[in-house]
Amino acid sequence: MARYLLLFATFLLFLSCGKKSKENQAFSVVNVSMAKGSVADSVYVGEMKTMVDTLFSRHAKFKFYPGDTCTLLTKSGNFALLKGFHADEGLVFLSSKDLGQFEFNESIERNDSGELDFVSFSGENEKGVLLKILAKPEQEYAYDKADLLDFSHNWWRIKPEEKESEEQIKQRVLAQLTYMIDYFQLVEDKGYRAFELPHMLSPFRFYQYGIGLKREAEENFSIIFYDMQDTKIALNFLKRGIESIGEYPSEKGERYTLGYIRSLKKIKHFLELI
Repeated sequence: MARYLLLFATFLLFLSCGKKSKENQAFSVVNVSMAKGSVADSVYVGEMKTMVDTLFSRHAKFKFYPGDTCTLLTKSGNFALLKGFHADEGLVFLSSKDLGQFEFNESIERNDSGELDFVSFSGENEKGVLLKILAKPEQEYAYDKADLLDFSHNWWRIKPEEKESEEQIKQRVLAQLTYMIDYFQLVEDKGYRAFELPHMLSPFRFYQYGIGLKREAEENFSIIFYDMQDTKIALNFLKRGIESIGEYPSEKGERYTLGYIRSLKKIKHFLELI
């Protein structure tokens, strides 16, 4: 997974929102299919399939923003910032150094009430690979208090290309804590009965009434830092933050997410002070 996080950070990727895909509209991938066209080489198609399955994995969320930008977040925590342009209505371009250039036709399906039901992007790149992405409007992250798909909430996921100072490492840790706090607040406010952990890339283990660092935290957490040395500095910040909590801020009988939110806020506040 580390390979793909770094890959996303170095991609020059273009995706158009077109005139039919409205700004500030988020989608969730339902299905992606690939086929070998008349020109494509079989080995190349195999390599492309691995890449596309990672980028547009099922339930991956992507959202269009003003200024022809788009973000993409997968269930496993991979993140990409996409830049876009559009030509004619319903014509979408996607290109990168590794994917090649795709020219998509965009089509939409509406339900009986006239609401957007599905959006389909179908096209071919210059090497003859056929790609179809089927998506639906994304509702899980629809939340007025925080935009969890925005770049400002996810920049910390992109592995740095050089070593960082302790202050830079701390800012990366704080940004991740902010994302986790806002995610758990979304779960709480929307009354979800369950929450998902992989997309947070978190070093924490969440218990019924407590949190702690995973035994394998060092290995797992290193995916968002330059090297293991920087990872250890980040984990030391979090260890000190956990120690600052004192008595766990939760009462028996209340939702676990409330304790997580309060604890993460305490850790974040402590790190902001030091």
